[in-house]
Amino acid sequence: MAVAAKKIQISDDSADGLYQEGLLAISAVAEEFKTTQTLIWKVSTVEFQKVATDNLVFAAADTINTAAGAGTFWGIWLIQITDAGVITTKSPSADQVYANEAAAIAALPAVDGGNTSVGYITVEANDTASWTANTDDLTPASDCVSANFVDTAEVVRTWNTLPGNTGALANDAGELDDTIFGQPFKSGQTSLINARITANAFYKGFAGYVARILKGGTPVNSIGETLTLVSGKTYQIDTVSERVIDYSADVIVDDNSIDHTADVLNIDYLNGLITFNPGYSVTTPVTIDYDYIPLAVIAKANTFSLTQTMDPQDITDFVTAQANSGYRIFDPGLLTAALELGGFYDLANGWRAQLESRADIVIEIGPDAAALSWARGFFNTMSQNLAGNVGAVETETLRFSLNVPEVFAGNPALNAPFNWYHDNASTLSQAVQIILDGWINGTELDVRYLPDGINGLEAPCIIAEASLSGGVDAMNTFAVTIQNIGVFAPVP
Repeated sequence: MAVAAKKIQISDDSADGLYQEGLLAISAVAEEFKTTQTLIWKVSTVEFQKVATDNLVFAAADTINTAAGAGTFWGIWLIQITDAGVITTKSPSADQVYANEAAAIAALPAVDGGNTSVGYITVEANDTASWTANTDDLTPASDCVSANFVDTAEVVRTWNTLPGNTGALANDAGELDDTIFGQPFKSGQTSLINARITANAFYKGFAGYVARILKGGTPVNSIGETLTLVSGKTYQIDTVSERVIDYSADVIVDDNSIDHTADVLNIDYLNGLITFNPGYSVTTPVTIDYDYIPLAVIAKANTFSLTQTMDPQDITDFVTAQANSGYRIFDPGLLTAALELGGFYDLANGWRAQLESRADIVIEIGPDAAALSWARGFFNTMSQNLAGNVGAVETETLRFSLNVPEVFAGNPALNAPFNWYHDNASTLSQAVQIILDGWINGTELDVRYLPDGINGLEAPCIIAEASLSGGVDAMNTFAVTIQNIGVFAPVP
């Protein structure tokens, strides 16, 4: 198998609908029907699955041509499924007499609330005969002329390939000791399976030496700074260099020269974004009185490691494990963001004083040269270590942990203490952007692991790690861990 063909793909499509059809078919019990592969569907971004199910029956003893009038007539039944996995049927009427299949399809009933369409079944009754659901079979040339099983069209997804060169899929089961008296060998029983994908991803197009590592300086007061609408109710400070807001100073937001700070939902203090409450009508112009934090390059740094992890929370229960072939499932847990910088020691940098002050500091990590994708956060300095040999340059290693501040009383809520930002012109892979957003927001994504680039497995997932490291003589590289949270389905 050619390694060059291998692909790991990510999709964040979240539209409601069917993501894998059930392949409807007649059952061995000819009056019944079945799905022949796992159904996958989404409702409000949440994914649901139901394994192939046999011996499905119609919801009622509906009929076609119950009067047995002359000719052949058609009927149709919608197949739908609830989020709990209950499959039911629905017909346009208790007795159907459509002259042809096209007329029956035109009468297909709407899906009930709380359900997702799986497909439909059309049946053509025998000439001058009636057909009754659950009593007459679905075998062509038997109790009916024909029966057709049609699956609802799947949502068309966009798959983005991870720009890396290493990847692995691990299916690791727990081992339960079931050794009993009298047995000469230890015995083990396979328990729950934990499935994970690990991979790397490059920030293509930029050598490591172009990375920008910036830190915040002394806050500067600004009065009447203008903002421009970004989308919805969100406005952004116009001056790019003045977008980091000091949360410890008073913030006053004016709309048409009137203080409307009380109508602000939250503030992205790291990127100068102001979002008003949904019920408030903005008049404009929007301005802000605040203190901004200027950013400057951190001197002498030559390596960085940005740890971005999430602690998945195991929520496997009996019902779920029995239905999904014994796989563990997880919900997103606590996020961790930490930074380590390496470089050459310079007394003027003052990191020991920063450590002693215990004051937080804004740090920005920009992997590209054009400031099109970057991460910012409020950090506390946790360690400053020096090392060096005789005749060698003294080195300095700094470690920072994220600080989640409690915004001062009177100021609007903090939107996020750490975040990634991507300009529309960013060249960072869309797959990586999806992974970063998925990690921060705990979003459920879909992942494909394709050893030959075409065939493989697909499952819903959450992002357990999206760490980034780089250096002056190294590629900026993401380390990605993808935690499977559902049943694997074959691809294609």
